[in-house]
Amino acid sequence: MTLNADKANTMAVLRPQVRLTQGSEPGPARFTTLIQRSRAVAAYSEYSLALAQPCLPDQAQSAVEPIRPRAPTASRGQSAPATKDSEEMPRPSQRGAILEAALECFADQGYDATRVKHIADRAGVAESAMYRHFPSKEAIAQELYAAFISRYAESLKKLAKADVSPKAKLSGIVHLILDTYRSEPAAFTFVVINTNHRLPKLPKNTAYPLDVIEAVVAEGQRAGVVRAGQPNLLAAILLGAIQQPVVLATLGSEGALNLLQDHTHDRTIEAAALAALGIT
Repeated sequence: MTLNADKANTMAVLRPQVRLTQGSEPGPARFTTLIQRSRAVAAYSEYSLALAQPCLPDQAQSAVEPIRPRAPTASRGQSAPATKDSEEMPRPSQRGAILEAALECFADQGYDATRVKHIADRAGVAESAMYRHFPSKEAIAQELYAAFISRYAESLKKLAKADVSPKAKLSGIVHLILDTYRSEPAAFTFVVINTNHRLPKLPKNTAYPLDVIEAVVAEGQRAGVVRAGQPNLLAAILLGAIQQPVVLATLGSEGALNLLQDHTHDRTIEAAALAALGIT
């Protein structure tokens, strides 16, 4: 729209008010009409100045604040458009997928042979997404290891507090460890194979499964059902008698030992573990 056209439209609005001022209204009505007319003229002046703004000198134009584009907003029923910051924020669902994929890689390939790319490919995420959740492969391994050790130790603690004889507790420990392996084979395999490498890096207040088993062994010694000897050594022997068959089932040749589906070996493992403690 041109300036002349805008002026004509505005004057068309002003003319009825001008005619009103030429009538024979009473004083107050005439005064009110004059106020309305003056306001309209002022509005027209401001409008004309705005239209003429591009024609002002450079110095005058620089004083006019430019119109800044508004950030896009979401319409009703739609989510807000993604921004650069929101796109860089990690999605909570990716963290679980990364941990699960890393656990499978560590169990299948071993920690040292696993690369970040292997984990990212199995999780279905970009490598950059992994680093938004974890600073390194080591950090992933530490979290997986600490989480499993905590769950494992808590299960053993509940059994240790049960109101049964020490012999029943020790027998229950054998079956609990085997059941844990069967319910979480990847996590159990990763922890068993990497124990010596990762155990010293756990927090100081971590409850270790070996400590719980040692307490039950000491209880059995006080009851006269467990042989004499250093409790932590006997606890380690018991734990080894159970875990070494798991290592054989995991690292042995195909078909060498199947502990996941075949429970017929449980009795043999239990008898050997208890015999190491002098329980027959």
